[in-house]
Amino acid sequence: MEQEIEKRLKTLNIPFERYDHPPVAHVTDRVSMGLCFDACLCKNLMVCTRNERRVFLIVARADGEADLKRIAARLGVGRLGFVPDRLLEELGQKGGCIGVLPLILDKNRKAEVVFDVRLRGAERVAMHPGDSRQTVVMRFSDLEAYARSCGRRVIFLPIISL
Repeated sequence: MEQEIEKRLKTLNIPFERYDHPPVAHVTDRVSMGLCFDACLCKNLMVCTRNERRVFLIVARADGEADLKRIAARLGVGRLGFVPDRLLEELGQKGGCIGVLPLILDKNRKAEVVFDVRLRGAERVAMHPGDSRQTVVMRFSDLEAYARSCGRRVIFLPIISL
């Protein structure tokens, strides 16, 4: 885990658990690998508007599909597409390891965070800290506080279609 991330969590007095494990290619692989840690698994999508003026980090429960057309309509923007690699790099993110915790590395604070409303109240959420060989578990309310502490606009929407 990046030192900057761990330092921010400690500064905010956010309790967390960190687990090291073999690389996880996709969030759904966590189940077969036994890496759920008795927590709600989160999946993350980094999307942007066509002109790249607005960037959204969508954080949802891993148990459904995200409908980008519906999300775009709810956000009041045109079509959403996945963020290109060069922009991911600017945002301090790595393909395959996108998440809320690396937001601290985006010094321009460009990405807005869109949380699935179904995450509210979750006692334990699991996500990687920008490294697919690690998992961090914490309360959802603490994850939201962390995102806000990074200067992010936080939006809640129903994201997943079951």
